[in-house]
Amino acid sequence: MNERNIFIVRSGEASLKGQNKPYFEKMLAERIRKLLRRFDGVEVRRVGGLIFIRSDKAILKSDILKELSKVFGIASISPAVEAPCDMTEIGKAAVEYMNGLIEEQGIKTFKVEAKRADK
Repeated sequence: MNERNIFIVRSGEASLKGQNKPYFEKMLAERIRKLLRRFDGVEVRRVGGLIFIRSDKAILKSDILKELSKVFGIASISPAVEAPCDMTEIGKAAVEYMNGLIEEQGIKTFKVEAKRADK
């Protein structure tokens, strides 16, 4: 599946600033970059109003989340999985991801909510 941990970060109050929105998103991404620079192999990118963080699997997800909890302006952080734009491959990636969570955390139920950027 993925060789990297992936997180999607959404901004809170920054998105309410109208004309200044790109500036605030850029500043949020810079704060995240600065905080995570102590980890090797972390990439922070802004795309379409979202901030994507990719880190090596060797870095614990909990360590990344702990650092991100210190950043003002983050509304939510979601783990993500990259998959080819093919429904079969997306399904395989989702099943593999959920099987991992079920084994690690003993999850009994879950909800799937998807939004495809190409539709």
